[in-house]
Amino acid sequence: MERPGIPLHDAPERYFDQEKWGEVLRAVGDRSVALALVSRSTYGEHFRLSDLANKIRSDFKRRLVDGSIVATGCSLTSVEPATIPGSRCRDLQPDFVNDRLIGRSQTFLDVRVLDEAKLVEFTHAENLLDRCIQWMQQRRREGESQRKVLYREASAVFGPDLASRTFDAAYKAAFSKPRGRPRINPPSSK
Repeated sequence: MERPGIPLHDAPERYFDQEKWGEVLRAVGDRSVALALVSRSTYGEHFRLSDLANKIRSDFKRRLVDGSIVATGCSLTSVEPATIPGSRCRDLQPDFVNDRLIGRSQTFLDVRVLDEAKLVEFTHAENLLDRCIQWMQQRRREGESQRKVLYREASAVFGPDLASRTFDAAYKAAFSKPRGRPRINPPSSK
């Protein structure tokens, strides 16, 4: 299942105060420069925009901390993305340019953000897929493999929440066979 949310570098158009973000964009004239400006606490030639950039970054962090925006990302020690708790976001600085949340003791890469409600929807869909795969594997062990029979039964078991896309993914996970020729096992030496 595809990971939910948008990359951190796309957050300004969705999660920033558009009036303030527009002011920064107009002042610097380039989106990548504006992203870099909002990502850091040193401003060089754009010092006059420092208060506005700090305000934008602080508003965004506040929403991460209170959970109205949820961040997911991979820590440096894991390849699996995880939800980053709001309490943890308090100690992290967003790097919008590189899709990172950076802290003293921990950094998250490939950060994506989404509304809390979207995370709940995604989690529900992911759980439904897992339950459907388990159910389908059980039906396979019982000898049933006909797709249309399983679809009819799955619709009755899981109800209207089961989309055909979810069923297709579960069927593929439960019944997919490796492609290519079967491996020839060498004779065992006894």
